[in-house]
Amino acid sequence: MIMAILAGGLATRLGTLTQAVPKSMLPVAGEPFIGHQLRLLARNGFDKVHICLGHLGSMVSDYVGDGSMFGVSVTYSSEGERLLGTAGALALARNMLGDRFGVMYGDSYLPVSYDIIGKRFQDSSCAGMMTVWHNFGKLDRSNVIVSNDRVCYYSASAEDRTQCEWIDYGLSFLRSEVLADLPTDRATPLSHIWQQLVARAELEACPVEGRFYEIGSLQGYEELKRLAEQKEMP
Repeated sequence: MIMAILAGGLATRLGTLTQAVPKSMLPVAGEPFIGHQLRLLARNGFDKVHICLGHLGSMVSDYVGDGSMFGVSVTYSSEGERLLGTAGALALARNMLGDRFGVMYGDSYLPVSYDIIGKRFQDSSCAGMMTVWHNFGKLDRSNVIVSNDRVCYYSASAEDRTQCEWIDYGLSFLRSEVLADLPTDRATPLSHIWQQLVARAELEACPVEGRFYEIGSLQGYEELKRLAEQKEMP
């Protein structure tokens, strides 16, 4: 399967750090973050990657090129400066993703067995699979309830989450059919897809061990840089 990386956001939480460069190009241990992401995917059996670009996207494609220096093959689609949201970006790239594909965020570093999780989705009858971590509100506000191997509740907003113990880990898999009716002329978030699949009991939950890392916040970025510089990055 192809892994889609959503790398088109404005990264407003990072302030001046991303005024002139996209998040994916922020340096971590002397190299743009996306290089670490791509090598992690290659080590875990995903050598085909599609990067959904947007804000300052040409900087990413100029650096990554065809992906060969990272052990992967890379294709691109671009929203330009008119951002379509996380689901809209996937809808724009639908014809390049295949019948089933993985999706992750351009600011996430997820040390998991991508190939094993991908195989589980290949064997699944569900239209989608979300990796979840038993967070208990530790790293961020938990936003998922799991029951009988299904995500039965998901919240992307400030709704009441007091009953949530799990959190969306940041890696998911989808059948391309879920993108069929999405608009490509206005912004649509991935939460729109998750809510639809939850309502149909079609979103399988895949628990993972170990925490996630991210550079979408200043705190997360500084933490990952420190780990990388100390050669403790998983």
